[in-house]
Amino acid sequence: YLCRMAIRSVVVAGGATGSAPAVNVWQCVGSVESAPIQTGSRPGGRRAGRVLFRRLMPALPACMAVLAAGPVFAQPPQTAGNAEAVAAQFFHGLGRLQWPRIVDLLHTDVHERFQLVADQLVGSLRGDSVLILLYGGISRERFESMEPRETFLRSMTGMVGYARGLMESQVTTDVEIIGALAEGDSLRHVVYREGTDHMGTEVVRVSVTTLRLQAGQWRIRRNDELDVLETALRGLPIGRSPPPGPQPNPGAGR
Repeated sequence: YLCRMAIRSVVVAGGATGSAPAVNVWQCVGSVESAPIQTGSRPGGRRAGRVLFRRLMPALPACMAVLAAGPVFAQPPQTAGNAEAVAAQFFHGLGRLQWPRIVDLLHTDVHERFQLVADQLVGSLRGDSVLILLYGGISRERFESMEPRETFLRSMTGMVGYARGLMESQVTTDVEIIGALAEGDSLRHVVYREGTDHMGTEVVRVSVTTLRLQAGQWRIRRNDELDVLETALRGLPIGRSPPPGPQPNPGAGR
């Protein structure tokens, strides 16, 4: 029985890896399975064992060829461990404000979310100020020609100069990956511990970042830090008009 299972596992693994044709191997397996198997110490047991051995021998060269053609076990293209590694790279780059490194670890959904916010900012009445302070004074035509990936990259680079305090708050955060939870084949939820030194007091919390498989690679799709950055970008007070009504005069009463 063990011989049969060993040969069958080799054949199945060989077929899964796309290795050499396994027709001859299957024929050998059929011949082995047709052999009588006897157990115990009854008379004739040794003869049955010799018969089984003789029928098993033709299958060995074919099985060895399958083994030599490639790996025995087919591995999935991605595992939870890969998702954890991508999350660790993301946090490492975020802590150093390395946007060129971060941008390619993000799912395209993230790029498109930030593109939508940037489009709203540039399309508003304060759009010219946004182009100057965040995007280096480029024209609207140049802005509209940018892909979402470039928009995210230039938005974050601009925010480092305009809202440096917020961006540097990401640098003072220490992140430790705890583990990952799989949801189907294309989603991974990575649990991490986040520690921040706030005026001498250490603040620790546990959060989750979600990665989705895209083009065979794990990419960050949702993260608390990204949510903060998106909200900050959306609420930047660039060129805002004063509220309606009389404005206080700082020189009054002097």
